[in-house]
Amino acid sequence: MLPSASTPRLVTVSAYGHAGPSSRVRVYDWLRHLEASSTNHDYLGAADASFRRIMSRPGAAFRSEMALRRLSGRLVDATLLLSRTATPLTTGRLEAGLLTAARRGVYDFDDALYADRRGGVHRLFAKPRAWSRAVAAADVVVAGNATLAQAAREYNDAVVVVPSCVEPGDYDAKDSYEVTGRPNLVWVGSPATEQYLAHLAPALSRLHAACDAVVTVVSRGDRPFPGMDHMVRRVDWSPAAAREQLARADLALAPLVDDEFTRGKCAYKLLQYGAAGVPTVGSPVGVNRTVLQDLGGSAAADLEQWFARVADVLAMAPADRAELGRRARAAVAETYSYGAWAPVFWRILFPDLPWSAPDAGAPPHRASPGDER
Repeated sequence: MLPSASTPRLVTVSAYGHAGPSSRVRVYDWLRHLEASSTNHDYLGAADASFRRIMSRPGAAFRSEMALRRLSGRLVDATLLLSRTATPLTTGRLEAGLLTAARRGVYDFDDALYADRRGGVHRLFAKPRAWSRAVAAADVVVAGNATLAQAAREYNDAVVVVPSCVEPGDYDAKDSYEVTGRPNLVWVGSPATEQYLAHLAPALSRLHAACDAVVTVVSRGDRPFPGMDHMVRRVDWSPAAAREQLARADLALAPLVDDEFTRGKCAYKLLQYGAAGVPTVGSPVGVNRTVLQDLGGSAAADLEQWFARVADVLAMAPADRAELGRRARAAVAETYSYGAWAPVFWRILFPDLPWSAPDAGAPPHRASPGDER
């Protein structure tokens, strides 16, 4: 819905630019879907705002810090959508001040920031403290799942759950479910999350021995995978590579360990796989359990189950795997797409304005499939 003259100004603030998966999924793809005009502040405009990146660009970081401190005086007539943190150099007071200054302050988060207990410089700018202050100051808090929402309600009663949505049209639907040659298992993610795939080495190595399966890792990482390097094929992540490799895969993998931080993850990997129609096996951790059920995926809680569940899916008739893919795509479109959640998100941003869907006749804009946080 294109904003009219009566629509309040929309300002977005995040520590990452469009290349950052969280900002892309929780902010920029929403702007695209809603056809909403906005003023965007993204700190360094990069995929991350690590301390190493700040040290490499001190001048840009200083200018961003100053711009953020001037921003509060310009929000009196605006809706502010603040994603996670405004700056990595924060104690939460800046975020709280911005949210309080805005006509309507909306705070959005999609990770268990309250569980980040790293030491060193991270302790000085502790995410749990910054997160709790931002949550408490917001007019409304948008949490990526029920686990995150429960944590936020300790500081603010106005909490709404909106999943990390996908745009089904951004993915090529898998059109062949015949397993020809070596079974191809795909994992799409970021270097930081490759550690979860590494835990599956014993089970995946057994599958390689049993049926010559290979694992295609679509990531910008380069870490070794002890115990399964012999079966790993790396593809450097890019939007086109992610789309192409998902369409080629026989089965997709979504492993997690079970801890306080991973229980707060928003199942975005599963939704990507579902949007592409790829049969999936995943860890039933946090909201993953519900999403696996909705998409018809298989849950594997230990290495023995991982071996068995993957083997079972590969042994299915092609028509049965195709039905899994069809069910997954339908569930994503109906339950986890931007289109399904657009009226809710619009009312969060502009509660006094009616929602109307964007022009269905407008030419589609194809975005880039994201990687996983």
